[in-house]
Amino acid sequence: LVGTFSIVEDGSIPFARLLRASLSWWLGDCVAIVGLTPILLIYVIPRIRKWQATGHYLSRPAGKPPTYTPLQSLEIISQTISIIAVIWIAFAAPAAENYQPLYLCFLPALWIAAAHGVKGAAISVAGLNIGAIGAFVLTRGELYTLPRLQVLMVAVSLTSLLVGAFVDERKQANCALKRSNRALKAVN
Repeated sequence: LVGTFSIVEDGSIPFARLLRASLSWWLGDCVAIVGLTPILLIYVIPRIRKWQATGHYLSRPAGKPPTYTPLQSLEIISQTISIIAVIWIAFAAPAAENYQPLYLCFLPALWIAAAHGVKGAAISVAGLNIGAIGAFVLTRGELYTLPRLQVLMVAVSLTSLLVGAFVDERKQANCALKRSNRALKAVN
């Protein structure tokens, strides 16, 4: 509220729009937190900790770098294209204006979360959020539609991250079950 009160005080917006501006400001903060925090926690913080411990920030983590089969590479390329296509349909396709094309954002987000867990969900959420805001600005979207876009972005982000967490939990449970079965067979 301090931020919105300050823009009311300097005359940027009238006092009557304080509540709407506060809601938009709060939703924007939520989008940024939900969209960027997972990237920071998964990809940035571990590198900072390694840098603090060893003094070598850019060195490769232990183990061999990830390798992808041609099918996995095709899947990742398809997922990237689907994010770009959904953003284009939602913001630039004239035929989609009469529908609710923003809800298409759920499709690539859930596909990536189901395929790659939280790590993939974090990247897809950041990509969708940055792409949606960029497209909104480039297409000069109407400001009255911004809160609707922000609510949808928060919903897509949280849904994708939760699905990614469920996928990772299931993978971990399957690994634990396999270890238990091997240990049980070794005893027998």
